[in-house]
Amino acid sequence: MESESTPGARRPEPRPAPDAEQGGEPACLPALLCPACDAVPDEPAQAVCRRCGADLHPA
Repeated sequence: MESESTPGARRPEPRPAPDAEQGGEPACLPALLCPACDAVPDEPAQAVCRRCGADLHPA
């Protein structure tokens, strides 16, 4: 039986698990988007969407 690996070839090192500090934005950001058009508000306290005029904090 013939081996499929090349003699002297090295196996790639496994990638380490990503750190908890690495990564993108937290998953809770969708709650901050405009409910009508998904625009990101310029300020967290912004009451009206700059793109479509929808209320960003409906009661």
